[in-house]
Amino acid sequence: MKDISAYISIGIVCFTVLFIMFFKNKRKYIFTFSFRGVVGCILILLGNYVFKSLGIECFVGINFITLLTCIFLGFPGVCALFFISLL
Repeated sequence: MKDISAYISIGIVCFTVLFIMFFKNKRKYIFTFSFRGVVGCILILLGNYVFKSLGIECFVGINFITLLTCIFLGFPGVCALFFISLL
């Protein structure tokens, strides 16, 4: 099991380095992706709180897939995550 996690860690580091090198001169894109990710996480936490306080059984966890959905789709992606969670 330790071998698999080591390979995954190495893969993540390589992907991060390639990502940074690809966007080296494009700080605007990195800022946009980071901003969307942070705002998406905040919206998910806020949505979880609101639905819980209203007594509606709807919970969206924050993980890699939901974070990517927030980054690439923005607010409609967050709404889609909550809609899928309701089903």
